[in-house]
Amino acid sequence: MVRVATKNSEDVSALAIGGSGRLAWFDVTSTQIDISQEFYLNLFGWKSEPIEIAEAPGYLVMRSGNQIMAGVDPIDKSKGPAVWTIFVSTTDLRATAQSIETHGGAMTIPPAQVLNLGRMAMARDPEGTVFGLWEPQEYSPADIPIVEGKLVGARLATVDPESASRFYVEAFGWDSRDEDDGSVTMQCGGMVAHVQKDLQANVWTPTVAVADVRTSCRRVAELGGSVLTGEAEDEPLVADPLGALFRLRTVAMVGGT
Repeated sequence: MVRVATKNSEDVSALAIGGSGRLAWFDVTSTQIDISQEFYLNLFGWKSEPIEIAEAPGYLVMRSGNQIMAGVDPIDKSKGPAVWTIFVSTTDLRATAQSIETHGGAMTIPPAQVLNLGRMAMARDPEGTVFGLWEPQEYSPADIPIVEGKLVGARLATVDPESASRFYVEAFGWDSRDEDDGSVTMQCGGMVAHVQKDLQANVWTPTVAVADVRTSCRRVAELGGSVLTGEAEDEPLVADPLGALFRLRTVAMVGGT
């Protein structure tokens, strides 16, 4: 089991981020914004609106009622396929960036102010997997109630699960447990992240809440997406029409708008 000590006052990982380290936010890159908007509007009831981020022109947020749920980042087709990105919350972006670099990761995009909501930055782990950081100010996405489409977990596909999980444990203070099948389970601020071996990819895939997995799988297909694993699975893997992967989990809806 990979663990990190958090009692040392000089440790710059778990203590530096002040008990944060939750999976808090996610956004999807899109080469065709209209298609992404229509798909997620009809799947989750999300509505989109533009916001101003100097470093990300054309960025959209998607809302469920008055709750901001996720983002859409427009990209050119030359920059690759559509993909979801996971963001980890932090109360101190500077200290968290230091922790990431200390433990073998790297910052790839410096902090950017997002209106008065908070600050975001981009990083990668030692295996090259991209993830983001979110420092909340007036908006803490991890605290929104459970509604359709809320981020409730994630899976990391990586060529080296042991090395990757060690990084996140050391950088964010997460707990981890080695499983019998060679995967690793990490506890990250009240959510669970599974780390699995994949020789062809280093990528995070979000898991989102739905009222009923079977119904949502059928809806994904009707809207032009793909169901890539059986809908009878606990967390079936699906893709939007542009190929961005995510998983579905049946969760009791307890929040309103």
